[in-house]
Amino acid sequence: MLSFLILLHLKNLTLDSHIINNHTMYVRRLVLSTANLLFHKFNRHLFVYRFPHFPISKKKTMLNIGSGDWFCKGWTNLDHPSEWYANMQKHHIFTPYDIRSDVIPFTDDSVDVIYCSHVIEHIENEYILKMFRECFRILKKGGVMRIACPDAEFLYEITKLDADYWNFMHTWAKKFCENQNTIRNIDYLVANIAAPKMLQYVNSTNREDYIQFFESLEMNDFLEFLTQDLKFRNEYPGDHINYWTFEKLKKMLVNAGFNTVIRSKYGCSCIGEMRNTVQFDATRPNLSLYADIVK
Repeated sequence: MLSFLILLHLKNLTLDSHIINNHTMYVRRLVLSTANLLFHKFNRHLFVYRFPHFPISKKKTMLNIGSGDWFCKGWTNLDHPSEWYANMQKHHIFTPYDIRSDVIPFTDDSVDVIYCSHVIEHIENEYILKMFRECFRILKKGGVMRIACPDAEFLYEITKLDADYWNFMHTWAKKFCENQNTIRNIDYLVANIAAPKMLQYVNSTNREDYIQFFESLEMNDFLEFLTQDLKFRNEYPGDHINYWTFEKLKKMLVNAGFNTVIRSKYGCSCIGEMRNTVQFDATRPNLSLYADIVK
């Protein structure tokens, strides 16, 4: 008798996060019951891998810093209001927070969990260090912070191979770039590390080619060369202006007071609240660096 395997993975559904929160179990049950009826009708066995349920603790204080349009029940969102993100923030509940000027509006040792996804690449080092120190201040002993950001070391190494990895950026280029036929892999690397330096970017401040530096400098020297003079621009808060390798990230977190910095993987946080990939680690996992930090 034939056997069928169905993998139900809701992260591929492009549903509004509120709908996912409210109806995930209903959708799963509906799909399973319908599938069972069909399989019984055709005298087939149905085997299902059940993805784990991730309960949200109502007793924990959990923050998402730089939340964008992200929503998850039980979490408090902090974000910087801007015209750039106005559409996604229009129907989104969040507490205004500017990493470059504000303290995090929580008392010492009062927060259990912090999530910060694809935020730190938009801000200069001095302000990220300030934010990390704020996170150390507000986290409880044993509290966990999870960070996701572009993995500069991986992106640099794969660009050195001159592979077709960057093909996924073509859609972005059609919207934000001029002279698309001139875009090279190195240009996509620059867009993800130092967007204002990308030659074809419509909001670029640079017209000098960087290919010779890419070919002659060591990785860290090249990344420093790209980002050393970049500043956050209020009119373009979505631009990447900073690079992060695990070594750089760990060094700064230790400077901020943390002792335990774990290089993590997609969907592999050390605590259950952040292992649900329907809600977490959803931004560009194909280029992301993940770290869990324990106070």
